[in-house]
Amino acid sequence: MAQREARQSPLYFDLTTSWSKDISIIRASLGAAVEQAWNEGDRRGEALTAVLLARSVRFCVTLNNAALAQGVEICITV
Repeated sequence: MAQREARQSPLYFDLTTSWSKDISIIRASLGAAVEQAWNEGDRRGEALTAVLLARSVRFCVTLNNAALAQGVEICITV
């Protein structure tokens, strides 16, 4: 009965609630994955995650520049 009365969580993830934080977490996770692959001697895994990390950095720089060009200040660290 309590379960039926409890508020049910939505079945989706709303990125708009804190998208800059989510991007930062993803980038930190990629950085940790690069380091872990390097520590384990997994050169292929290291290369793949390093590429994803580099792309995420380019994405953040592009996003920051586009926002600044529109006069919007956002804070995504690179």
